[in-house]
Amino acid sequence: RANCLKAALQKHDIQLSALANSKIRKQLEKKDRYQTDRETSEFVQSVGALLPWHRLWTEVVLGQVKEEELASKISGCFDEYRKAQASDYGDNLNVRQDIWELWAEIICLCSPNKEEVDRLLRWKASLKSPIFVPRLLHAATIFANHADTKILTYDLCREAFELSEGERSDAESKVDSFCKIARTIFSTDEREAQEYF
Repeated sequence: RANCLKAALQKHDIQLSALANSKIRKQLEKKDRYQTDRETSEFVQSVGALLPWHRLWTEVVLGQVKEEELASKISGCFDEYRKAQASDYGDNLNVRQDIWELWAEIICLCSPNKEEVDRLLRWKASLKSPIFVPRLLHAATIFANHADTKILTYDLCREAFELSEGERSDAESKVDSFCKIARTIFSTDEREAQEYF
C-alpha cells in the first residue's frame, strides 16, 4: 500500500517487479513465465493478486476515481486477481481475506453505494471459507462510520460472534473476541453492545 501511494504521488506506475527481490525479479523478466520456481509463483499469486487492489485504493484515496467508475475498476482488479491465481499452487486464503478488507475500505472511501456493497457481500457469501473474525470487525468498524452502511455493522458483528462462539479456542481468546465485537457495536449502539455480555 505504501509503495503504491509513493509511486502515485511521484507520478509513477508501479510494476510487480519493483516489489520483488532480485531473484524473483529475474524470474519475472523471463519470457517463459511457466518456467518460474515456486517462490516466484507464490509471489505472483499473493503480491500480484493484491497489487491492483492497492493501486485502486490509492487512486480512491487521491480522489482519482469517480463513483460511476468504481464497478468497472473493481472488475479490473478481479481480472488481475484471476490471472495471478492461475498457478499450480491453488487459491490463497489470505489473499481473499485481504481483498475483503481492501474492497470494504475502497467502497467507503468512494462514498458507498448499495450496488457495490451488495456485490461485496455476494462475493463474501460465495467464498468456501469464512472471513476471519478480525477482518469482519475491521469492515464492520468502517461501515459503522457511514449512515448508508451502518446496518451492516450489526450483521458482520453477529457473524463474528457466531464464528467466535463456535471456535475451539481457550477462554481468554474467546473473551478477547467478544470484547472486540462489543466495542465495534458500541460505536453504533451502546445498548446493543451490552447485549453481548
